[in-house]
Amino acid sequence: MTLKITTEYEQATLADQEMYTMLTLTAPEYESEERGNRAPIDIVCVIDKSGSMSGEKIELMKKTLLFMVEQLKAIDNISLVLFDSDIETPLQLTKMTEDGKKTAKNIIEGIRPGSCTNLSGGLLQGLDVVQKRTKPSDVASVLVFTDGLANEGITQSTEIVSAVQKKMQQIGRAVSVFTFGFGADHDANMLRAISESGNGLYYFLETVDAIPETFSDCLGGLLSVLGQNIKVQIETMQNGVEIGTILSSYKKNEIDPKNKVELTVGDIYSEESKNIIFTVKLPQVRSAMDIQQLFKITVNYFNVIKTENLTLEQVATVARVETMPKDVQPNPVLDKQRNRVECANALERGRNQANNKNLNEARKELEETIQRIQKSETAQDDFCQGLVQDLQDCLGDMKDERAYEAMGSKKMNNYWMSSNYERSTNTKSAAQACYVTKEKAKKKSAAKDFMGL
Repeated sequence: MTLKITTEYEQATLADQEMYTMLTLTAPEYESEERGNRAPIDIVCVIDKSGSMSGEKIELMKKTLLFMVEQLKAIDNISLVLFDSDIETPLQLTKMTEDGKKTAKNIIEGIRPGSCTNLSGGLLQGLDVVQKRTKPSDVASVLVFTDGLANEGITQSTEIVSAVQKKMQQIGRAVSVFTFGFGADHDANMLRAISESGNGLYYFLETVDAIPETFSDCLGGLLSVLGQNIKVQIETMQNGVEIGTILSSYKKNEIDPKNKVELTVGDIYSEESKNIIFTVKLPQVRSAMDIQQLFKITVNYFNVIKTENLTLEQVATVARVETMPKDVQPNPVLDKQRNRVECANALERGRNQANNKNLNEARKELEETIQRIQKSETAQDDFCQGLVQDLQDCLGDMKDERAYEAMGSKKMNNYWMSSNYERSTNTKSAAQACYVTKEKAKKKSAAKDFMGL
């Protein structure tokens, strides 16, 4: 993995000021299947088999699970947890050897729809399976599939999230929770909160046809994890420079808010980049300087291929000059990423307004952000135009409360997660194409072939 620091401008005047900066973590392209060397994975599939899943939905789900089983190797484990009113675990974590795959397929073929939706029971049982692993793999994930509202067990979102967080702390090791919501009847806010507390993503599946591609998008990512437990420390050089505002929404530990902050980034897949934007406050200086050191970035992470902890370090600098050159432009790469963060933050603020029945204010948040992006230096960039299209798409589903509940809330949560964490969630989002890595694309193509699509 590589680390790069970008400042808004390479120079700054002698006056005190605030400047945007960005650090970029980039994972190399690593074709693990071709090299025959990747981290083994443990996947726990938590499957809603309530009555509403009957028919085409559950049949396509079963076929997708069969595809997932086929894609795993003998080094991988899969477990199946089924829930309706009751919870059952017909398959504990099992190696995907020839015999293991046969057992898994027989269980999948036998899944039948049942009654109500005890989402919390299924989810916590899935995390129990992870916690009780005797030989844990480095990459472990719980995948929760549901099409409805939690109406048995714990039904309040805050209580479910609290239970998930407690269980994650008990597990202690790296684990991610991905949630998949089908159709218009699930609680997108709840599923997003669960996945966020579980270091995963919320996927929205607008139609049944999206099931195979969406799950394969997630699987392609899990099969290409290169780095885990990524922690980024920003520390000023104690020369009057201060940390300003952290624009990215990663979990933050303010050791010394103005001078030392640690961010928890989680994991990174092959080919992915993570761009973290924040501001630094530069003090006034008396005379020009060729180099002023601003802050040091330290990145610690676990490399799952080398199976060792590694560290990256770099110091950011800027030149201080009496006057800035004429027609100087901000760094376009940083400007583009700042637009991404603005889009994500607008979706979050808009969602909060809409959840409080303030649809007019929610629409205003999105409309004003569209205008800012369209006036930015990188407005004509394809990615930035995609961000604008995403915001306009969400606006189209915020005409009234019914439209927002049925579709707008799903899109806003989904697009927020994608823009915030720079990872695809296989939606119609115009800006997400750049997040589809080669490994994800391969699995999506393989899923189409398997399904005969």
